[in-house]
Amino acid sequence: MLDHMDDIGDRVKEIRKRLGLTQAELGKHAGGLSKSAVHQWENGGTKPAWDALTALRKNLGINPDWVMQGEGAMLQELGTPNAATLIESGADGLPFDGRGLTPRQRAMLGIFDRLTSSQQDDVMRELEETKRKNEEIIEELTSRKTNHANGS
Repeated sequence: MLDHMDDIGDRVKEIRKRLGLTQAELGKHAGGLSKSAVHQWENGGTKPAWDALTALRKNLGINPDWVMQGEGAMLQELGTPNAATLIESGADGLPFDGRGLTPRQRAMLGIFDRLTSSQQDDVMRELEETKRKNEEIIEELTSRKTNHANGS
């Protein structure tokens, strides 16, 4: 069944087929985006940003939860509240208020969420390596400070 599609790109294609839209037309409904942007979604190069999903919800009644996770119905009744209607997203594209996060952290999470799975894995490996190096530096500096304080 359509609601069980695992791939965001397949779901975006299904939206276009069901509504009889071209990539360019869907892009216009997604906040004036280009045909190329929709093509990238369909081919897994990028994921739709929250503001594009919000525009699709407002303009076509598309359920953002269905697009991103395959949950619920593809089309929602206009005026039916869901997470997208109850939560105002920030310019960073996060679908939650991010209490406790700095603006920089929110921006980083918004960017990270729009990466492909492979790109997210690459970023996580890089962050783990940077964290490991920083911990080594801290350990070395702490050791030096301790040795200096003990007169060594």
